[in-house]
Amino acid sequence: MKSLFKDASFESILRFLSVLAVLCFLYLFFKNICSDLFMGPESKWQILVGIILFAALVLLIVFGSSLVLKYGDKEIKINQPPLMDIAHVNVGAGGLNEMIDPEDNVQLKSFKITELARDGILTETDPEGRLKGYITIESFLEGCFNGECRPFTIFDQPMAKAKIYLDSGDWVVLGESLLSVAAKMVSRNASALPVLDHRGRAVGSITYRQVLSLLIQEYQKEENR
Repeated sequence: MKSLFKDASFESILRFLSVLAVLCFLYLFFKNICSDLFMGPESKWQILVGIILFAALVLLIVFGSSLVLKYGDKEIKINQPPLMDIAHVNVGAGGLNEMIDPEDNVQLKSFKITELARDGILTETDPEGRLKGYITIESFLEGCFNGECRPFTIFDQPMAKAKIYLDSGDWVVLGESLLSVAAKMVSRNASALPVLDHRGRAVGSITYRQVLSLLIQEYQKEENR
């Protein structure tokens, strides 16, 4: 499982260094190919403008901000998709902890099945609140229909944790773009994902319905402007 022990300031430094590395590469690349033998001053200015625009897009993607570019009497506004905050999250984590027995089975009680159906996910955390893994409604049903459930009932029975447990590192972080969250859900084919803070501690979950609703709200705001 990927390390979750990331500090926000350390992440900011890594982002800054990533942008700096990209800009240095672009500078050295175009410095070598743009000579007086092949390009006139006008072409060089066009390339320079292209580099600046590309750098602005990189900064926008990395730092998640909005940007307004002016060119003559024209104004270009670039908006990053809305970022997820705690108000978008189903707060509460660790609901799976008390369900795992010493034999590493998940004891699925009926009230937990109801919670899983509602939120789409149940998470397991360590004593510091950091995510260890989770089960989703999809992984539960897949395990159940692959023979882990007793016939005619899915309630109040153990299921082998390894058959339904997910710990591959699929999670989202507070402040992440909602489009990024949606892309992760599509790639995982998951209806919900756990949400972590910048220290790797689980704070809750978010469902595809919430993501879709928030993106629609943002689209409607743009339409009304």
